[in-house]
This record gives sequence, structure tokens and C-alpha cells, in this order.
Amino acid sequence: MTNKRIIFLLFSLLLLWGPQMQCSYAQGLALPLKNEYVYLLDRLETRSGRLCDTLCLSSQTEYYNQAAAFAQTQLKDAENTLSHYDRLDLQRFLAAQVSGDSTSLPGRNFYAVPGNLFSLRSSHFNLTINPVFSSQITTQTGDASGVLFMLSYGAQINCSIANRWSVNLNIDRVQEQLPGFLNTYTRQMHAIPGIGYYTGSGNYQYWNNTGYISYTLIKNHLDIAAGRGKNFVGDGLHSIFLSDNSAPSDFAKINTRIWKFNYENLFIALTPEYGNINQLSSKSYMAIHDLSVNLTRWLNAGVFETIVFSRPGSWEVDYLNPVVFYRYTERTNGSPDNALLGFTLKAVIAKHLQLYGQFMLDEFTQKQFFGGHGYWANKFGFQAGAKYFDAFGVKNLDLQAEANAVRPYTYAHSDTVINYTNYNQPLADPWGSGFIGVTGRLKYRIADKWDLVANGSFYTRGADTANINFGNNPLLNYTTRNRNFGVPWISGVRTNCLMVGVNLSYRLYHDLYLDLGGAMRNFTSQTPDIPLSSVSGTTTGNNMQAWYYFGIRLNATRRAYDAYF
Repeated sequence: MTNKRIIFLLFSLLLLWGPQMQCSYAQGLALPLKNEYVYLLDRLETRSGRLCDTLCLSSQTEYYNQAAAFAQTQLKDAENTLSHYDRLDLQRFLAAQVSGDSTSLPGRNFYAVPGNLFSLRSSHFNLTINPVFSSQITTQTGDASGVLFMLSYGAQINCSIANRWSVNLNIDRVQEQLPGFLNTYTRQMHAIPGIGYYTGSGNYQYWNNTGYISYTLIKNHLDIAAGRGKNFVGDGLHSIFLSDNSAPSDFAKINTRIWKFNYENLFIALTPEYGNINQLSSKSYMAIHDLSVNLTRWLNAGVFETIVFSRPGSWEVDYLNPVVFYRYTERTNGSPDNALLGFTLKAVIAKHLQLYGQFMLDEFTQKQFFGGHGYWANKFGFQAGAKYFDAFGVKNLDLQAEANAVRPYTYAHSDTVINYTNYNQPLADPWGSGFIGVTGRLKYRIADKWDLVANGSFYTRGADTANINFGNNPLLNYTTRNRNFGVPWISGVRTNCLMVGVNLSYRLYHDLYLDLGGAMRNFTSQTPDIPLSSVSGTTTGNNMQAWYYFGIRLNATRRAYDAYF
């Protein structure tokens, strides 16, 4: 027997191995980041008054089968406390997941399941194919006035096999014109926020393809996945650990859930220095341990650690260790790499309020940390936030507010290949470092098909100017700093930015939406001209822009420019 036949036989046996049961829900398929159903799960977990041991929303790795089990429990046990719209959303979510043997129903593969264009389901195989489409027309005012256009089209494919294997594929082709401040940022940084390689100038074109394959080793307890996409760690609108701000990357993930513990090992390939030209880009790698535990029915605590490193032509095998603290391992290797350590807390209170926070430590010297001398290497940040569901007794009125602050020179390194960036974009908060900012969101379900969302943010941060590195850009080598002591939280030229936006969505059918809204951004600084070495994305000291848009989307998230800096 040839080697190819042996491999094929082993692969076939692996596919068929496992319990012979109906594929009711995709065992290893994860809900998309910041999906509307992730928001719904978060809302209902808090409204239930207790943390669910089978969910771990802080890691943003939530599987359809566990989400569906939680949804069924909520419908059964909480009918008197759920709002009318919550029940409708849960039923809509479950209706798209329930299996049935559609292979015996000729002509019923198209829209046999509500919301899915094509579905093929049997006891051991589940396939859904959906189109993805989004179009938006934007009118902007200010220094860069005019009409902008965005068009996105593609397909979404989900597949599960033998209740063990799952495949997700998203193909998305985009043509886009950006608002003035983002267009300026893109030209300077060679990076469209959240996007990797692109072509064009002003009228940008790119593929935004993501996907992964996953395998369930132990049902409801141990899953492994590998693919290309984004990851997010935290409960907030921003994250000072890892956010979806930068471009998609290749990754491998191991997720373990036992009792009240959730443990995730994440390995990511990064492109830290990018010029958007036809040459081989530098590569770095990230390894992450993210452990959380429900200490009580209402309190969750976690530990996060990550290491960014580069080994030309190889991987540092020591960082594959799933248990040992990375900082200890990094020191035994001679401390050549970029290590961060973080802690998290999350609490649900009185069935309406959720409190959450993050504390991140990049580097510090104990003597200087408490000395109050503004030592440059005291590099840390924090996040503190709150969510208020059914605020002031109003059903489906949800409020969220959070504060984020990060010291100068945080995330940077002496080796710019291993700074905390990807495709010239911060891996954590999009505001970079050396900032203090607040952000908030109001979400209100006006009626069954109408949603109103309002966002607002304000930050004050330093800007690097006169070719001096004040510690506000993680892309810069921190050895080029201008001093060691007396580094304030806002270092360099002080800049302020206020952004507000509002969006009204109408759901025509399942995942088909109409969007109408607008946003305003006001940027000011102490000097009339700020170089673009800062990640603030503007060339002038005072800059106000506003834009208004109308769009339609199918199986797609809204392109929200007010979500950026």
C-alpha cells in the first residue's frame, strides 16, 4: 500500500471516529468576533445573575454548540425575565442551527433553514453556503469633502463532519474609499486599519479572506483550530491585551474547558514591518496563554501572558510549552524577546450590571515603579469598564462605558521586528501608547427589526514630533528615547480627539440590513502641525470632519469608521 493510500485511510478513519449522533450544532465552529449573537449571550448571561461555566465570552472563542445549549436553557428557564425581543433573537439564532436530514428533500436545500441560502444536512454532515454583500455610500464634509463608496462581496461557507471536524471559510473582495483622516493614516502608515495587503491609492482594493479548520478532541472540553483570522481578548470595546484592530493573521489555537476553568493557547504569525511593496516582509511570532476561572457565581478572574519573538527560519520550541510562565522561559533564553503579563476581573451584579477590567504589565523596575520619578521603563496600562443592561428599567436599552490608559514606550522594543504590532498597526488598543481615553456605547432595540447604536470616544495622547521619540508609537525603537526619567503619562505634544457616531439599522430579513447614520471627528493639538510619525492619523493641529452614510448588507458587519481613532 502506498504512503498516499495509508494517509487517506487514516484520515477517513479519523473523520468517522466519534459518537454516532445527530449533528444538531457545529461542535467546533466558533461565533464570529463581536457577532450580534455574542453580544446577546453576554447580555443574557448578566441578566441571568450568574456566570455560565460553559461559556467564556472574555476569550471571544465561543462555539455554536455551547452557545445554543445556553440559549435553550435561557428560553426554558427564564421566560418570565427575558424581554420579548430577547426571546425573538434567541429563537432566530436557534432556528438557523437546528439540523434535519435535508438530503431526502429534493429542492429544499435552498432556504430549507431560515437565513441560509444553501444547506445540506444529514446525521454526520452539515454544510451551509451563504452570500456576503455590503455596499455603503458616504458623504463627508470638512477638509476632505466628497462622496465615498464601499462595495464588498463574497461568500461564507461552514461545514461540520462526523461531529468532530469543522471548517469555516469567508471570502470577501472589497473596493473602498476612506474618510479623510483614515486615508491620510493609510498613506503614511501603509496600512488600512484592520486590513493587510491592499492595492490602489485613494480607491483601495483588497481581499479580506479568513477561515480555519477545527477538530474536537473531547466534546465540550478540548478543541484545536488552525487558520487565518483575528482574535480578541477581553470584555471591552477596546483591549489592552489583544484586539481585532490589526490585519488577519495565521494562527493555531487550543481551547480547554474544564469545570469552571477556561484555558486558551494561541500561536500567531505576525508581519511587524510592512511597506506594501513586492518584497519579503519581516516575520515575528506570538505565543499566548489565557487562563480564566469563575471564582464564584458572579466573579471571574484571569491571567494573560504573551511573548513576541523572531527566530529567522525557525520557531522557538520553548514557547510551545503550554504551562510554564513565558517570562521565566524568556529569561532563561537571555531575555531577547518582548514579554507582557496581564490580569483580568469580571463581575455580574444585580442581574443588570457587569463590571470588567484589565491590567497589563510590559516592563517595570520595582524601585522605580513606586519611586514616582517617571522612569521610562515603567511600562503598563489598565482598562476599567461597565455594562448596564436594561438601563434604568427600560427593556433592551444597554449602556457601556470604559476607560483605557497606557504609559509611553509600552508595546515597543529595541528590536522593531518584535514590537507589539502587525501590518504597522497596534495589536492592542488602536490608540497605541502614551494615552488616556474613554469610550462608550448606547444600544437600544426600538422594535423587533429596528436597532439604534450610538458610539462616543475621547482621548488625549502625546505625539512624537521634531524627530524625537516620546514613546507614543509602538513601531519605534525605544532606545531612541530622549530621556530616562521624568516621562509623564502624556509625553510630547498633547493631542485631543473627540469622535461620536450614531447608526440606525433595519433588519429586512434575518441577516439582511439597511443602515443609516453619521459620525463626527474633532482633532486638536498644541501645535499647528503634527508629523505623521504618530498613530493619530492627521497632519494638522486642528481638524474636524463629519460624514453621513447609507448602506445595505447581507451576512456582513457594518463598516464603522467611527470605531477607529
